[in-house]
Amino acid sequence: MATNYHSDLPNDQIHNPKDFSIARKNSLLIKTQSGELKWKPSTFTLSSTVTCVADVGGTLNNSYWVLYSTDNANIYHVWYNVASSGDYTSDNCTLVEINIAASDSAATIATATASVLNALSGVTAVSSTPGEILVTGITTASKPFDASNTGFGFLSTETATGSEYLQTDSSGNIKWGTAPGGGGEGCSNVFSTITTSPVSQTVSASGCTDNLVISQMNNTRITGNTSADTIQIEAIENITFRGDTTSGLEGGVEYVFNNSNNRANRFLTAMGAGNSLAPASILQAAIAMPTAAGKVISYEGYGSANGAAQFYISLWRFTVECGASSSENPTGTLVAFAKVDTNGNDSTICWSAPVTALTYGGNDILVPSFRWTESTLSTSRVMAKLRII
Repeated sequence: MATNYHSDLPNDQIHNPKDFSIARKNSLLIKTQSGELKWKPSTFTLSSTVTCVADVGGTLNNSYWVLYSTDNANIYHVWYNVASSGDYTSDNCTLVEINIAASDSAATIATATASVLNALSGVTAVSSTPGEILVTGITTASKPFDASNTGFGFLSTETATGSEYLQTDSSGNIKWGTAPGGGGEGCSNVFSTITTSPVSQTVSASGCTDNLVISQMNNTRITGNTSADTIQIEAIENITFRGDTTSGLEGGVEYVFNNSNNRANRFLTAMGAGNSLAPASILQAAIAMPTAAGKVISYEGYGSANGAAQFYISLWRFTVECGASSSENPTGTLVAFAKVDTNGNDSTICWSAPVTALTYGGNDILVPSFRWTESTLSTSRVMAKLRII
């Protein structure tokens, strides 16, 4: 026996909400600010192919089809005026007039229609296939259709945007939008481009008020990988080497910096033939020890001499074999190299050596070296700054 109380009705006796049968799938019934019940579909893009037919002696005159803009904000009646003899009018819509000649082909009509539709805001129309119009750029709208027997064909594809959230705009209207990440209409948690090694990098979410601010600290390097959505903060080690001589240096000899870094010990004649370095010299040389898989960021500094000449500043990588019984000296691999011209009068010259990217192991050391092209200079000073991570 049926009952008049809705709460007691079985499911098969309860009617669906208003316009349920015509509402789009994945829609939500809401009550608007004006008090109306309305189905709010999730966002989708609409791609429509309109297949035109040829005019036959004016058969298309005053005929039209209907196109909707995004969110059905505008209703367009796309009508055809053949040989300037048309007079189509209609209320509650925007008229889009297409001027054609009597007996124009389908291809000509499609080209003329696409040209006019392209001028509409938010609409993209192309006619790359003769007789067809591809209409895109429209989202969450009703499909276009033939309204007056034009004979045109219509095929539309809806593609869901996905990953949306129900939210309100600044006026309180309910809408679908991207994931909130700080509040506000159109807010997204997709961060802006991350710049490599900034002094201070502000990473903001598109459309949101929240910012992630990363400021580069002393002796750190910030790197970003936009494809992997990662930020890496690395510690930087700054190492300074100093070399000073008050007696002539033999031209063409590769000297290494002394680990005492003082004027009394000056440079060491430690580099042998073939860029080799004696193990005993390693203990006396000024060296740097990068971590495994570390990097050399920069190698730069200053130099001066009492005469006009040239010097070469280099950086070598040596792999030390701990406990090795071999008497062979390890051979160095050139990491950085710069040729510097001095002006004389002990004036300061700045230099920077381009760095070769190398992979470092746990037993690798970095050794700076210095070489004169002249043997007549009595005073020279060099300072090198090495930055590694």
